[in-house]
Amino acid sequence: MPKKKPTMVVEDPEPRINGFTEAEWHEISVLIGEAIEAEIPIRITLKSKLGDKVLEGVPFVKDSRLYLRSAEGYSVQVPLERMAKVEEAVRY
Repeated sequence: MPKKKPTMVVEDPEPRINGFTEAEWHEISVLIGEAIEAEIPIRITLKSKLGDKVLEGVPFVKDSRLYLRSAEGYSVQVPLERMAKVEEAVRY
């Protein structure tokens, strides 16, 4: 009977919030907060099984949830647990 190799569980030394380190999450929170105040559009990339999905619009908070309002006036809720990247939208 083959011997089982002992398995080691390695824990991430840095706590994570929705997959981001505390420093990354703080940076994202500041960017979103500034965009809300100044009504500046941002681009959020969401992780998905079918590939990444990019949402773009001006962020706002309603009922403690983050939404993006598109240039066409549509609003969509942002699922924070699926966020992969947040950046300022490029203005033309």
